[in-house]
Amino acid sequence: MEGPPLKAIAEELSFLTDKKTTSVFGSAKIEKELLEGRTIQRVYSRGKNLLFQFPEYTVRVHFVMFGSYTIDNPRKNVTPSLSFKTQNMVVEFYRCSIRMIRNEEVDVLFDEEVDIMSEKWNAQKVLELTLHQADELICDVLLDQNIFSGVGNIIKNEALFLAGVHPLSRTGNIPKARIQDVISQARTFSRIFYETRKNGEELNAYLQIYQKSKCPNSEEKVLRTQTGKRKRLSYVCPAVQFQY
Repeated sequence: MEGPPLKAIAEELSFLTDKKTTSVFGSAKIEKELLEGRTIQRVYSRGKNLLFQFPEYTVRVHFVMFGSYTIDNPRKNVTPSLSFKTQNMVVEFYRCSIRMIRNEEVDVLFDEEVDIMSEKWNAQKVLELTLHQADELICDVLLDQNIFSGVGNIIKNEALFLAGVHPLSRTGNIPKARIQDVISQARTFSRIFYETRKNGEELNAYLQIYQKSKCPNSEEKVLRTQTGKRKRLSYVCPAVQFQY
């Protein structure tokens, strides 16, 4: 799950703030007893991580590929990865990666300045980190969570298309101004992505290239291919996106 919808989920679950857990259970191999009877002080996101802050520890929930959650609707005959129960509410996470982190380690592990959805997002820092990846393909750099925290395959595809950059471009070959445009487009589209999830709209109406068969600009057939180290799908219009 990418950063924008995760931020919307964090806001949806913010009702848990200041609530004390009555039980914490699930298949996750964490010290759940340290969380029972403790108050959830904050619910927020950093990149692709959903975070629940307790007095001493923060619980990180990562949805991986197929994770999901329920509110007051536990699934029958299915053990959740993690379940938070309060006096009058239960929230459960399924097929998620769960980790406990000491509170003082959160900012070190999840840099807010590279979180694409953060109010503290630092475009200059992201640019400098990107320029240091001169030998890498831009499609790989955009999916590097240490540089573009919260960016996933949808944002990657849309940002590159909107900036007119081919995903197989070597980062060091791309003009600096064009890289700045890629960064700007990633941020702008992330905000659109977030607003659609928050308002219950369909994202498809805002997609230009992702999962499209024809380019909206050139009207040529969109190429669909696996790219980069991660072999993630890229949707490309060579008539619009230049390979540097």
